[in-house]
Amino acid sequence: MNRAAAVRQTTLTYANEKFEWGVIDCCMFCIEAAKKIEGVDFGDVFEHESEQDASEYIKEAGGLGPLVTKTMKRQPVPVNTLELGDPVLVNLPIIGHTLGIFVLDSVLCKTDAGTIKISLNRAIEGWKLNA
Repeated sequence: MNRAAAVRQTTLTYANEKFEWGVIDCCMFCIEAAKKIEGVDFGDVFEHESEQDASEYIKEAGGLGPLVTKTMKRQPVPVNTLELGDPVLVNLPIIGHTLGIFVLDSVLCKTDAGTIKISLNRAIEGWKLNA
């Protein structure tokens, strides 16, 4: 599926869904887009059902960025090299690090407050999907 269609379909399907750890959280939101773009289900390694489970995964990996790097088996890249639909690590006030989907001048993130659009200046790094 092309990137624009994948992001549109993921957003339409999950934007209004209730945040649920291990089902549709920040990582699973990105995984759904990646599945449509790259055809790979990176979610196979995620088996968390609670915030505590997710926190333990993240801590064991050394942080959310290293967890994504390990899961995707590729190195992070500068934000200015990302394409539509690529996963992005952002740093949010109060929440801290979370994952989102790159959408040109911003990042879409799934949080317990809903799906929010974040300024790209909060982005730390991202990972390229193979389309």
